[in-house]
Amino acid sequence: MSFFKVLGLILILIIGLGFSGCSSAMPNAVNGKYYMLGDSNCKTYKIIDNHRVMCYNSDGKKMGYRNAMNDEELQKWQSNKSQNNVRSKNTLNQRDWY
Repeated sequence: MSFFKVLGLILILIIGLGFSGCSSAMPNAVNGKYYMLGDSNCKTYKIIDNHRVMCYNSDGKKMGYRNAMNDEELQKWQSNKSQNNVRSKNTLNQRDWY
């Protein structure tokens, strides 16, 4: 792999990590169940019951409930994430970095 290709991958990772801090919800395990947490409307949460959390923004304001993901929802999210990763990798491989 050429130096420029490696440099390009590193830059994309750094930029991606920077944007990932910009309020992108991801599945998070809480008491054995997965919830979409971490976006600007759900920076923190409080467990309400066995299948639901209350979300709070960064100011501590209640933003509403989120229910636990079922198996199908979690698998679909994982599949979409995997497909996006493959597309990104293919795009990088098709570019001429020198």
